[in-house]
Amino acid sequence: AKELGRNASNVNKLVADAGRWDNQAREKGILTSKTPQVGAIAQWEAANNNGFGHVAVVERVNGDGTILISESSYALSSPSSWDFLYRTRTISANEPSTFILP
Repeated sequence: AKELGRNASNVNKLVADAGRWDNQAREKGILTSKTPQVGAIAQWEAANNNGFGHVAVVERVNGDGTILISESSYALSSPSSWDFLYRTRTISANEPSTFILP
C-alpha cells in the first residue's frame, strides 16, 4: 500500500489480527469503502469466529469487476494452501468484506 502511494503513517496504524483492521481504521479516522481502489487494503473478516482475518493490497482494478491483489499468509497447520510468502491473484471485487483507504 505504501509503495502505491498510500499514507505510510496510516498504514502503520493497522496492526495485529487482520480481521479487526476495518474497525481499527474507523477508530483512527481512516476511510473504508465497499469500492476497491489501487493501493487500498482489501480486508476479510474472521472466518468461523476463528479470530483470524486476512488482508491484501489492491494492485489493479479491472473493468470486468475483478481486482488483482497481492498477499502473503501464514498458516499454523502445514501443509496448507494458506501458507505462502507472496502471491498475486485475481478475485471478484465482492469477495473482501471492505476496502481500507489509508
